[in-house]
Amino acid sequence: MQRGLRNAKTPNQVKEEKNSAAKDLAVAAAKIIGIGLVAGTALVVGTNRVMKKLFGKNGQAQVEADEKEALEEADE
Repeated sequence: MQRGLRNAKTPNQVKEEKNSAAKDLAVAAAKIIGIGLVAGTALVVGTNRVMKKLFGKNGQAQVEADEKEALEEADE
């Protein structure tokens, strides 16, 4: 009796394992991309909120107005 043939796989079994591995890899990649997309979106939204709190809705115009107001108060 030959020793190595007992656990030998047929070409169809090898092909099924490769397809299964490729499918598992694709699912894992999709999950990683999904998590990255959600995390990136949360980061952008959070940063946007922080910037609005720091600079107001008008952005740089609000900062300049605040500086001008502070200078006027200092002159008085």
